[in-house]
Amino acid sequence: MGAVLNRARVAAGETVVVIGTGGIGLNVLQGARIAGASVVVAVDANPEKEAVARQFGATHFFSSTSAEGVREVLPHGADHAFECVGRVSLVREAVELLDRHGQAVLLGMPGAAEEASFVVASLFLDKAILGCRYGSSAPQRDFALYARLYGEGRLLLDELVTAVYAVEDFGKAVADAEGGRVARGVLMF
Repeated sequence: MGAVLNRARVAAGETVVVIGTGGIGLNVLQGARIAGASVVVAVDANPEKEAVARQFGATHFFSSTSAEGVREVLPHGADHAFECVGRVSLVREAVELLDRHGQAVLLGMPGAAEEASFVVASLFLDKAILGCRYGSSAPQRDFALYARLYGEGRLLLDELVTAVYAVEDFGKAVADAEGGRVARGVLMF
């Protein structure tokens, strides 16, 4: 949420692409919905995530970042692209999916020594690449907003928890998370 509202400052009517619909991506989707984005494209390699992506705010869903599908919906590109996976190859995809003046926000965490590449000339179309940590949040301000949005039924938190595991099932919880079978799993002690 904070990445959308605080870092990218998505405005009503703007367009958004979210690459990766795990726990981070789902919150970006709902942040875009709450901000009033007119088109919110979710992209995930797992086509089984479409229903939950739409529940959280996606207006469109593609199981590949291939430009063909996304460009059908956004022929000039997006105002904002959020990379939520942490795969450096997707940083390039995020930049390529932007319209002029667009910004790519990096949320996924690749290995500390990994390097990304992109076509430098594309940045001369006034594109930007932004890093974001903890949603660029100001807890004193943001927590009150999130509580209000949750109370109004606009911020989906309960729906993020798709499985609850006994602590003894830690291995299954990890496997389910890595396999993309849960948005968020909770361990009960």
